[in-house]
Amino acid sequence: MLVVGNFCPQMNTTENKYTTSELIQYIFTNPKKAFQDVIIWKRNEVVHISFLLVGIFRAFDRAELQHKGDSSSLTSIIISCIIIGGISGYFFMFFYSFCIDFTGQWIDG
Repeated sequence: MLVVGNFCPQMNTTENKYTTSELIQYIFTNPKKAFQDVIIWKRNEVVHISFLLVGIFRAFDRAELQHKGDSSSLTSIIISCIIIGGISGYFFMFFYSFCIDFTGQWIDG
């Protein structure tokens, strides 16, 4: 039986070490172990949530760099970053993951 750190990949994948909310909080405090848990226990819901959060973060970052506060109100910036940033972040991260997987199959990765 192959053991990687404290994790055993051949264990039953229906047992989850953390709830989804605990795992999201754990990502911020100990990301390496949290992502190991995501990979080993196949916690896909956390991956989708992280896609949305990355998109929202990048939308706020773009709004700051483009000085959107000079021409738009705070509420319109927040609403557009959450809605448009979340949707675009999910789409582009999903597309990026698909491209990595697709090209990785070419080299038997």
